[in-house]
Amino acid sequence: MTTFPGDNTNIPKRLTECLEYQPLNFLVPKSGLCELLRSSLHITPVPDEIVFGEQEAINDTDNERSGPIEPFELKEGLKIHFRAIEPVEGNGKDDSRDLFEGLSEGARDFLNTACLEDFGKRSHSSDDEEYQEKDSRDLNGSNGVERVSVDVELRMSSKKRKAGPREASLDQSAMLSRYVEELNEIVSEIKAIENMSDDTDRMYWTRVDNSRSISDACLERIVIILKNVSKSEEFSGNFDHAALSLLLRACSESIDAILKAEDFSVFTNAAFKCVSIILMVFLLDMEDKRLYLERYLVSAILFLQRVSGDLSEDSRSNIATADNCLQLRSALSLLSFYVHKKSLQEEELITKLVYLLCDLLTFNPIQIQGMARLSTWLESLKRESSAGLISLFQKLPSQRHFILDELLYRLDTLPTNRVQKKLQKVDNRLFATHLYVSIIRMLQSINSTSYRPKPDDVSEQTVDEFLQKFKEQQMQLSLLIEHVNQSVISKSFMTNATKRYILDNYVQDLTAMVVYPSWSIAESLLASLLKMMLLIFSPSNQNHSVKEASVLQVITSIGSVVQEIKLKGKEAGGLTLASIHKSPQLLNTVLTHFNLCSSSQTKNNDEHVSLWERRMACLVALSDVEESGSELEKMTTDAIAHFLKENLNDACEEDLRQDCDSVQNGQLNYFAVLQTSELVNLFDPYVKLVLSLLDKQKAKLKSGAIKCLGPLIAKDPELLTVPSVRNVIEQQLRDSSPSVKSAILDLLGSVHFSKLYRLINLNFDDESTLVRKQVLRLNLEIYDSVTDVSIKAFVASRILRRTEDEEDTIIEKAQTSLTERWFLARAKEDTSVEDEKDKLGEVILTISAVVGLEEDGSQLFDNFLNEYVLNEALHERETFDEIIASTRRITCRIVDDAINSHYNSTDELCRESINMFHLLSIVAACDQAFITKDHITTLYPYLLSSERSGLQFYILKVFNSSFSKLSYFKPAFLVELESVILGRLPKMSVREMEEALPLAWSIACHRNNETRISKACSSCLALLSPYINSSGKGPTAGKPDGKLQRLLYLAAGFARFCNFKNTPQRFPHLKTREPIFEYVTKCILVFTRPEVGKEQRRIALRNLLKIGTAYPKLFNSARVLEVIDKELAMKNLETNLVVIQCLCDFFINEERKTLKLTRPVRYSTLKYQRSKSFDADRSSDAISSAVATRYLKVVLEISLLEDSSQSCIGLRYIELVLDFGYTNPAKCISTIMALTGSPHNSTRKLALTVMENAFMKNTSMLFGNLSTGMKCAIEHAKWLQDCGFSSNTLFLPEAQVVLSNVGMKHSKFFNSLKKALNAYLTSTKGPYPKDQIIAFCFNIAALTFEGLYEVCSLARFLDNKAEDLFELYDRHEDNDMMSPSSATRLMVARECLLELRMYLCQKFGVTDENVAAVGTYEQDELKARPAEPKKAALRFVFPPVGFDAEKLAKNSSSRGI
Repeated sequence: MTTFPGDNTNIPKRLTECLEYQPLNFLVPKSGLCELLRSSLHITPVPDEIVFGEQEAINDTDNERSGPIEPFELKEGLKIHFRAIEPVEGNGKDDSRDLFEGLSEGARDFLNTACLEDFGKRSHSSDDEEYQEKDSRDLNGSNGVERVSVDVELRMSSKKRKAGPREASLDQSAMLSRYVEELNEIVSEIKAIENMSDDTDRMYWTRVDNSRSISDACLERIVIILKNVSKSEEFSGNFDHAALSLLLRACSESIDAILKAEDFSVFTNAAFKCVSIILMVFLLDMEDKRLYLERYLVSAILFLQRVSGDLSEDSRSNIATADNCLQLRSALSLLSFYVHKKSLQEEELITKLVYLLCDLLTFNPIQIQGMARLSTWLESLKRESSAGLISLFQKLPSQRHFILDELLYRLDTLPTNRVQKKLQKVDNRLFATHLYVSIIRMLQSINSTSYRPKPDDVSEQTVDEFLQKFKEQQMQLSLLIEHVNQSVISKSFMTNATKRYILDNYVQDLTAMVVYPSWSIAESLLASLLKMMLLIFSPSNQNHSVKEASVLQVITSIGSVVQEIKLKGKEAGGLTLASIHKSPQLLNTVLTHFNLCSSSQTKNNDEHVSLWERRMACLVALSDVEESGSELEKMTTDAIAHFLKENLNDACEEDLRQDCDSVQNGQLNYFAVLQTSELVNLFDPYVKLVLSLLDKQKAKLKSGAIKCLGPLIAKDPELLTVPSVRNVIEQQLRDSSPSVKSAILDLLGSVHFSKLYRLINLNFDDESTLVRKQVLRLNLEIYDSVTDVSIKAFVASRILRRTEDEEDTIIEKAQTSLTERWFLARAKEDTSVEDEKDKLGEVILTISAVVGLEEDGSQLFDNFLNEYVLNEALHERETFDEIIASTRRITCRIVDDAINSHYNSTDELCRESINMFHLLSIVAACDQAFITKDHITTLYPYLLSSERSGLQFYILKVFNSSFSKLSYFKPAFLVELESVILGRLPKMSVREMEEALPLAWSIACHRNNETRISKACSSCLALLSPYINSSGKGPTAGKPDGKLQRLLYLAAGFARFCNFKNTPQRFPHLKTREPIFEYVTKCILVFTRPEVGKEQRRIALRNLLKIGTAYPKLFNSARVLEVIDKELAMKNLETNLVVIQCLCDFFINEERKTLKLTRPVRYSTLKYQRSKSFDADRSSDAISSAVATRYLKVVLEISLLEDSSQSCIGLRYIELVLDFGYTNPAKCISTIMALTGSPHNSTRKLALTVMENAFMKNTSMLFGNLSTGMKCAIEHAKWLQDCGFSSNTLFLPEAQVVLSNVGMKHSKFFNSLKKALNAYLTSTKGPYPKDQIIAFCFNIAALTFEGLYEVCSLARFLDNKAEDLFELYDRHEDNDMMSPSSATRLMVARECLLELRMYLCQKFGVTDENVAAVGTYEQDELKARPAEPKKAALRFVFPPVGFDAEKLAKNSSSRGI
């Protein structure tokens, strides 16, 4: 609530507030000022005639009435005339009184001093930078005799008495004239007193130690006069030049005296006023050059340097006052204005001025006493300093390097913490450091306005002259930019310290500015800086990893901004210099964007000039790369001439009349303009650098490169579709360390990664637990986020594999996640029935796709379903009941969907239908009876279908699995089903037959009647008898017959799946009553004799071994073993492969029996204990081990065959033997190592997997046979070459990775390598193994080394072996024991060793001193140094170009080498 009108407003409340900043001369007449005095003594100043230069005569009557004027003589200084005091009683006596009568001399001096101080001073506030004038006292001089005369009338009473003032009116011109006269008079007084030897007049001079300076009162009056006069240029010339010269000299000397004073702080006010006077005089535009002496400015600058130095000192004893700070700002403002207005020539003055301004720009005072608003004052101080430096930079081209160097020298003063209060507010959107803003503004101030031709003078000649000068200026600008950037980088990474905050501040300022058109120079600075930082990673530059990692972090922020510019500029099309070169019409689009940018700028002419320069630089760049006479060259020339003809100011005004939309889109237009810049063109090299750093061995660089990729991919996920980026990331996901893989997975997880599911799952089975957990988490996120069933199935299959992980937490996470999504997917309350059905259908499609996705997908799901999902002991009761109910719903839906998909004719839907039935067969095989009799009845008609398809196999499998768990079928249905199955047996495939025969036996058990199936078996054996009889008549009797093949399969099937009792009633034609499987075995053995045809013998062997799989005791039969041995000895490859495959099935079947012998019992969430189950069949591990060992040698030989499919069958056998522990792994390592050099990717990959698994399961196994394996691999590769097959001799790099993953030390690996190579080098049997040694050398050259010691040790080994070869050659040469060809081969091998040694030394930067350090105390230093390639592009080549083996042997012989 207001108390009076105008309260709470800005309306002045008092008269003094209205008049605060108004000279009283304009408001109150001089004669009326006395009325404002309120004192017991009434003082009436009566001016002399010359006070204001008025010519009016003073009233005689007033003079008479006022009485005579009696002079009062002061002890020193000013003489004041007081009017005599009139007596109280008018007695006519001359009763004059002395005001100082009875006072001591000290009292008189005190009163005089107070009078003088009151005469010359007024009160002021500490935060006001200007001192107002005092018009109540005036200085006056009269002919050098009577300096100042003031008439004073004293009144003893307190009553008010009106004086009869004489009104005086003054205009501005008169006042300014009076100021000029007054200044001249003061200077004349200063000159008159200057040479006095006694105490200085206190009115004008003040004692400073042994010297003196002009007094504060006098200086203040002079400052006021100069301020008032400087506002009008017409009166500045009325000053007496001699007087001004004297004044400047006196002020300069005063400053010098104050600078030498012991108590400097007492006289700082006077010194500041002297500085202000000097600068204001220099700004008066006087024609007399004698006034502008260098020493005057030097004195002022020295004082300002002294003040700034004191304020910056870290000492609480030198705390500055707020007045000093304000006066410093005021003086600096004058100095900056002088620099901007005047030209400077003296180098010493320029140097001191630059030092001062640079110091003030980086000025950071410790504490300011009484300065509540320090930040505002400091901001103003730095802005003034920056303005002065920029003016010097513009006016003095020769001093630009010096100014920049001085600023760059002070980079240490930048804030270490980027706090906003320490930054300069450039505009509402941008904050930056004062130092870098000044440097950037300096560089942006370089423009072509000084030599740009006038619009009317533009011609072809003037354009050429302009372009020549413009290119020279751009070259100078680029040199300055490079100098600044190089200085910043050097300062940031000094040899003894790292000051990265310097570079961080610089980059943050530039990246903030580069997106604004008003800071167009920032693009050039940032482009040059980015190029320099990219070159830091050049192979020719050897930098410390700390510097490289720091620079890489800085590059990340630059690359992110460049990418943002590139993405936002895509809307404008491909406006690069290359695209404009291809389509010259795009030049008009670029120029349009330039015009729209210009229209969006403010009225600041500097911004328009900057954009004009930018546009001209773009046109010149286009013109330089074009051929003379081309269309684009002509367009650029015309555009340059056009822009030179237009008036920039008119263009600015026209741009400002553009519509608002253009103004608002100015920044977007600038993004389009930047597409033609060098900075955007550096984006691709930046990405390539980041990708190349991923291959570095330095962990810091790798992690830094991944962090660089993070923001790029987050902003533009399509970057991953670029082949180069995707290939590098894929390679790193395959071969990098776990930490790098984890970082890349984090990177992929930060974007929309559903499309990258294959890339992510490259490491779904990685050795690192962290990586596997990360991949599992990402897979779950992908599964929940996508709707594509194929993607869901892919990631679900990888999740399913983690249910058999080594880590318990991963197993639990995978199992619970899949169970929740597939079997515990609770519908939401607001979900409709249709949505629930769709969700269930999606789950079924996903699971069925998982089952059909891979070979072992069905087995994985089977294990997961039976061992976890349907294991009641692992779930709570309510959860398990829900799982059972959900599985029943899934089963019903699978049956319905499977039947519906049965009628689809397309290949894709047909595969989907097969997957459905496959899934149904897995569910039917569960211990729980999810397949009901209704389901059997529903599926039965499709079993009767005459159409041949894979669906009938799965229907038979469903029936076979379900019948053992169901009962009470109708007899008629069982009879009919049995009839259908037995009737179709002859036409079924082998796979269907293996499901139909167990089903038929199950139906017979349900019916408790084996008559029909036994008749079928008897009939089969009866039909087989004629073939058995005819096979003994000769080798041609048993020709290949399809019926015989089917009878063999049927007979073997009955023997395997049907447990008949051999009775006369069931098998009346059989003469023996031995078990059916034994009888069938004997029958099949008949067809395994050598005289039987190959095809029949192979089928017979297959069925014989299948019966042996069901009855392992058959492998104890000498007859069976003899047949197998003879068949393998015949080396019939096809038959041998059949035998090996059947033996693999036998091993797997026995392993399954072993697993079934134990039943899982839950004692924790994840762990299982095994208890004996007497219901399962006993396994025959002893038989399996004996069989595996018996035929291992033959399998190893077959594995080394050239054909990939044949080799993989042998490898599969080896894998099973090693996994099941049937033999010692040492027997197989050599062959496996040899197969790692297979030319076929599938064989090589399988061999590496087998070797890795073998070493992981036998961690305590010695690696002594590795050298043998290496030799075997070399010999295998050479055999393939000799046979004319393709070969792969580079096997050691991949083997090294595998062995390193399983924990083998590098030293053991290299010891085995040296052992194998040494075996070849010392070979004395047969021809010298030159080719093997060369192959070994190529393998060694492709290896990776952990430390420099490994490289030096290997180089030392090669030196020794080369020397040994020399001695061997020399010894045989002397004894003539070596043929010329052997000598040549030996010398070639020696030359290869020396070439390899030289290659290793060059690649890793190894010197002879390093090699000599091996075996000494200096080798510890080598072990601590990593082996980093110095020449990554170097490749090992042998023989080199121009190599002549014969010539080498001859030269060696002639030289005795």
